[in-house]
Amino acid sequence: METGPKFNPEEERVETASFREALYGNDFVEIYHPQEQAIPASEGLHLVVNPKEKSIQGDLRAAWYSLGVAKVMAEGRFTEEFWANIQKNAHPGTEFGYNVYGRHQQSKESWAKPVNIRRQEERKIEPMEEKQLKKIQRTMELYLPRWERKAQEITIFEDGVKEIKPEEEDFQREAEIWQNRPDPWQEKAIWMNDKFVLVIVQNPHLEGLHLVCHARKEYWSKHAPQGVVKAWQTPKSEAEDPEFLKGFVESNAILLGAEQIFKNDDRFFNAEIHYSGNWGFKPLDPSRPDIGGREVGSTYLESENVEQARKMEKLDAQKRWGGGEPDWHAHGHLYATRNIQEYVRLRSRPAREVPEEWEHTKPLSPEEESHINGLIQQNLGAWLETNCRGLKLTK
Repeated sequence: METGPKFNPEEERVETASFREALYGNDFVEIYHPQEQAIPASEGLHLVVNPKEKSIQGDLRAAWYSLGVAKVMAEGRFTEEFWANIQKNAHPGTEFGYNVYGRHQQSKESWAKPVNIRRQEERKIEPMEEKQLKKIQRTMELYLPRWERKAQEITIFEDGVKEIKPEEEDFQREAEIWQNRPDPWQEKAIWMNDKFVLVIVQNPHLEGLHLVCHARKEYWSKHAPQGVVKAWQTPKSEAEDPEFLKGFVESNAILLGAEQIFKNDDRFFNAEIHYSGNWGFKPLDPSRPDIGGREVGSTYLESENVEQARKMEKLDAQKRWGGGEPDWHAHGHLYATRNIQEYVRLRSRPAREVPEEWEHTKPLSPEEESHINGLIQQNLGAWLETNCRGLKLTK
């Protein structure tokens, strides 16, 4: 667990516009590169999607555009990253808007590992090269207006939240799926609607609270082969139904609701929302050939036109990663710490691979689980109905 610099939690921290490199802006968001990256540039690019309106609607707009920014990063020819994490952080200096962190496929500290944010005093000025900056600016000018147009079709929970109560047979059947998974993946369902199930991770990836918003196979299998719900899955044309994109935003809303509920709780602090999938990749550790996972080739680096070759490798990689288990996708996590002076810091790999990192990770007690379950059951559905039902991204 990382200990953050001390501050008065009641004192609102002020956002600074210094050391920004602007990339794109419209009526709803501003997108920029912070020269003082929260992660070293050697691990990946760090971009910020900041909403112009400080509200739930503003946050969901930022989440929407952060997915487009993540695709620019993970699929574009002008970036070295092959994967991106989308996060709403609490760490000082990162807590405004949504952060998109690239995962560099040749960095041992990045590839197949979670993002670990540096303290503010450890961050260095790392501007983008002017050539890359201009090319990314141009890419976003051409690409993100498509997201603006598609946003006009998105109404969140248009037909209602459709919460399913624990006493209903559908809930009990879904809960058994997660409870009966083998160790260390057993999870306890605490809230559900027709599309998603929110679970407590009973072997949390940090010392504190860990929830996951999973896609329900029963719903999504009707919309995609094998029920795979990937955050990257976007319409191939502007006429295609944006069902997956709407689902991504609705899952964000569910996690935002949980975040708001725990802000008023005195047990967990500094909640963060992460969309990630790092452990699905094979780490760059030649001493562990037994560890499997998705990989990236490196022969493109030998090409005379590295940018074009990299683009083709990215496209090929996305095709290779397109199948697999139904729950392998960039799914949403909510993390929080037990100490107000500590910020989220995740274990680098699963316990079976790095057991030394997990020695002092204390799972939630039955009493804590009961407390969390009660808070969510009593508040989340009503919060979503009040704050998100029928909410449009463009109005």
